[in-house]
Amino acid sequence: MKNLKSSKFFAPVALTFLLICFGFNTPLKIDQLQLDLLIQTVTKGQKIATKGEVYYRSSNGKLVTHFSYPMELVSITNALGEMQSYDITRNSLWQKISEEYSSKQSFIYHFMTGQHNDMGLPENGFELTETKIDNGMVVTVWKYVGKLNQHVGSIIELVHEKRFPIYMSLSKNNITETKTYYTNYQIIGGIKMPMNITEINYFEGGSDSTITRKKYSNPQINNQVNSEYLDFVIPSNAKLIKVNGK
Repeated sequence: MKNLKSSKFFAPVALTFLLICFGFNTPLKIDQLQLDLLIQTVTKGQKIATKGEVYYRSSNGKLVTHFSYPMELVSITNALGEMQSYDITRNSLWQKISEEYSSKQSFIYHFMTGQHNDMGLPENGFELTETKIDNGMVVTVWKYVGKLNQHVGSIIELVHEKRFPIYMSLSKNNITETKTYYTNYQIIGGIKMPMNITEINYFEGGSDSTITRKKYSNPQINNQVNSEYLDFVIPSNAKLIKVNGK
């Protein structure tokens, strides 16, 4: 009887302990995400600033970017890479279909679906060829084995610190083309995501580069999200400028 009473007492205490340790850290189901966005680009000594917001709806893979400065544009894409860019002031529309424009290429998709371990590289034709530890960081090397000619010879190096990516570089034929840094991680609805992403794109020959800093802030999720742009409908009378590169 003594052991039975002890077990009856222990069970609710243990359950309470588990709830305290794990229950309050359970990630929320994020269907909608909104982030403020500031893009600062430096190229050939010139600085350009762009402001806007990014919206993502996981149920249908819809990714919308509303640019408010220096001009007002709405860019809409989905998981299939069907992209539309609408100039509100001019009522003009540019659209194209390409896997490169798919919302699955977005860092938001990678982190919300738990693909931060490989950043979606296997789905893009890359194969893991090497894994090593460098000063406590995990370094993986990926080789392109897909069928797209423009990517043949491409090598990606991905660096993780404490399970999350902090650096990625792309080189082709032993020449570095891009470097990307992920910093200022924050937890949004239980999901850890980088709020600062810095991209360095090197010109051919490596003599100069374009540096793009993307700063995300003011995260809103689910019912907090302003659905105006997620539900935005491009006017039927918009002037079509470009369709699928033609």
